Parts: sequence; C-alpha cells; structure tokens
Amino acid sequence: MTRTRESLAALLLLALLATPGAPRAAPDPVAGAAALLATPFQVAGDLLGGAGLIGAALVASVGDLVALADRNSVTEPLLRGAASRTVHTLAFALSWSTSRSLELLRRENVERLPEPLTAYLDVAPFAGRFDTARSGTAALGLALRDAWSGPALAAAHLAGARGAADALAQGRREARIRALGPDPLPSPP
Repeated sequence: MTRTRESLAALLLLALLATPGAPRAAPDPVAGAAALLATPFQVAGDLLGGAGLIGAALVASVGDLVALADRNSVTEPLLRGAASRTVHTLAFALSWSTSRSLELLRRENVERLPEPLTAYLDVAPFAGRFDTARSGTAALGLALRDAWSGPALAAAHLAGARGAADALAQGRREARIRALGPDPLPSPP
C-alpha cells in the first residue's frame, strides 16, 4: 500500500512538472539540495547497517554452533565456553559498529540499535538471530527505497511541489519506522 502511495506521489510530481500553469509553491532549492546531499549518506548507512546486522546474525549463529561443543556438560569445566564467547563478542562488535554507522550516516538515533551485548552472550543458542537478520534485511530494503525516493524528494522541492514533497517525506519516515523503529521510542501515556 505504501509503495502505491509513493508511486502516486511520484506520478503527481511528474504531472505537476509537465502541466503548464499548474499551481505550485515557490521552489525550495535549500531543501532540495539537502535531500539530494543526504541521500548517498542514508543509502550508505542503510547498506552498511543492513549488511552488518545480517553478518552479525551469521557470526552469532556460528558462535551458537561452537557453543554446542564448548558449553555442554562434558566440555564446560575444561573449555569454559571461551571459543563461543569470543565468536559471540565478535558478532556483537560487528552489530554495534555497523548499526552505529547506520545511525551516524542517517543522522538519526534508532533507539533499539545497537543490540545489547546480552543479546549475544547471555541467550539460548540461536535465540534472536532471525530477528537480527530480519532487521538487516529491512535496512537493505530501506536502502533501495532511499536510493530512489531521495532524488524524487529533491525534485519535488526544486519544483515547488510542496504537497508531493511532504507526502514523499512522510512516506520515507514511515518506511524508516517500519524498518528500524521509531526515533525516539514513543513515551508511554
């Protein structure tokens, strides 16, 4: 449904640009330039964060497999889970660094990122790995969306199509909230 709304907003923008004498607001070159300049950073953040979260889920899953060997009742007294703890710490470091990069490049604070260290060290084997990978996949999808909607948003601002620009900006915000979560989390009533 959202893609349909955005497609309609893009078609409306094209109609406004193609229709001579159509009512428009004054062009906003500052907002257009800001949207155009922010797009590569947002896309890079989405790609880096998405790939990092998927990678962290995979590394953590490897750590879970190693934990089956070094944290069972026979080997725990000798190995003490050192190998699996090392792999899980590596997965956490990957998740933390790439999700912080996502926040920095998007210039947004995503409250649920990065995942806490306990999500990697103190959980049952394979717990939460799918959720981490799903968040990474959502961030990669957001990269595609940002890549095409950023220039469209810039064009809407430059054309003075304020309604289309506002609708497109709101659609981008809603997509980011669906993919990564609210910024910041809503306060309880």
